[in-house]
Amino acid sequence: MNPKVLGIALSDISTGLIFYPDDEALTFPTVISKKKNEDAWVVGEEAYALALDGKGIITDKLLKLTRKNGIATIDGTRYKGRDILKLFFKEIIQVGMEKLYKEKPEEVVIALAGLDQNIMRDIREAFVGLGYQPNHIHIISKEESFIYFVLSLKKDI
Repeated sequence: MNPKVLGIALSDISTGLIFYPDDEALTFPTVISKKKNEDAWVVGEEAYALALDGKGIITDKLLKLTRKNGIATIDGTRYKGRDILKLFFKEIIQVGMEKLYKEKPEEVVIALAGLDQNIMRDIREAFVGLGYQPNHIHIISKEESFIYFVLSLKKDI
């Protein structure tokens, strides 16, 4: 069955990815690495491995970098935090589709702690840039996500 919703639980430490209605999820460390002298990026454990081999330049704390309107110089090029976050989203979605599915869901729900207007705008713009319709992008707090989870549980008395 093709997934209907892509759920992303985002933090500076790890990122969870689930293609609803399936139960199978992937978890990535929230890091991205650019291959040296190439326009290729990898995420998660593969990013760590690339950096340890000296073949990549790693960037972590992507939310913090984005929230601070930070800039990272990677392989001689300056990237805004929000642009690196967009690259991270692109890569984790691609990896998820390769491992679990062949098609991209139309809806995306991103849950994170510490919502503010600026980070919501940056995340929304990233997903619009990845081809999602603005009205199909939902950004919620981790607390709201937990409430939805609890309400979705079967009531066993």
